[in-house]
Amino acid sequence: AAALADATSDGAPLRLPTARAAGGTLALTVPIRNASGATWPVGDVARIELRALLRPEDAFAQLDPTAVAPDAVAPLPRDVAPGEIVDLPMQLPLPDAPGRYRLWIDLVLPDVDWFHRRLGAPLVDTVLQLTPTDAQADDDAATGSAAPRAPSP
Repeated sequence: AAALADATSDGAPLRLPTARAAGGTLALTVPIRNASGATWPVGDVARIELRALLRPEDAFAQLDPTAVAPDAVAPLPRDVAPGEIVDLPMQLPLPDAPGRYRLWIDLVLPDVDWFHRRLGAPLVDTVLQLTPTDAQADDDAATGSAAPRAPSP
């Protein structure tokens, strides 16, 4: 089957961070190219959306990403002609708990189908390492809950 979309801009793959501090928000701009032969219309009936999920990596294997509420949604801002690229900004809330999380982003036509079912994979499927924030590290040190450190020589 022919590709319907891809997450590229001028042929360069989308670059995402591999690590971030836990908590807060990750601002993403995902360039989406309409690789189909039809215009993607904006409207109440045919409204293509970009959806993102961020879940603990070890729990993701048992998860159907199409059956859970997304963590972030970005609708098309306007009609997108074949071959045209549109930047879709989204604000992804980051969990407060440090750890390895799987970031999964795909386009969907709600109540119809997800693009990955025709493309063979979602637009983005990567691991994001969330690290403790300085405040979390300070709290751990104050309560003694941080792992003990070996003395320096």
